[in-house]
Amino acid sequence: MRPGPSRVLAEHEAAHAVVARHFGFDVVSIVIGEQRGFTEWRNVGAELWQQAAITAAGDLFNRECGSVPYINYGCGDLKRFEEEHGLAQLWDANRAARSILTQRRRAILTLADRIQRERSIRFEQAAA
Repeated sequence: MRPGPSRVLAEHEAAHAVVARHFGFDVVSIVIGEQRGFTEWRNVGAELWQQAAITAAGDLFNRECGSVPYINYGCGDLKRFEEEHGLAQLWDANRAARSILTQRRRAILTLADRIQRERSIRFEQAAA
């Protein structure tokens, strides 16, 4: 039986979130719908290579580390990043993201379980 899109989206968004947290950025919320998902994170102070790694993480996880067969949903943030900064930035970011994704695969899958179950998560932010 082929998994539904919610699992693919949950893993995709969880990968963005875990890589963002790896770099120390706050993840505000994660939402998945029927065909799209969104991870909101605070990128204040993020260097371009970190933004690229976070952007690349979702599709890269789905293609290489995911628990379900790859489905290409045409990641909008990946396309937008490429248009704004070029493909070379994303290729370099893939190496950084791949290392984080393989080291934190269990955390990504655990978060994906929660995302798939709840469909929308808002994280409490630490007081500044």
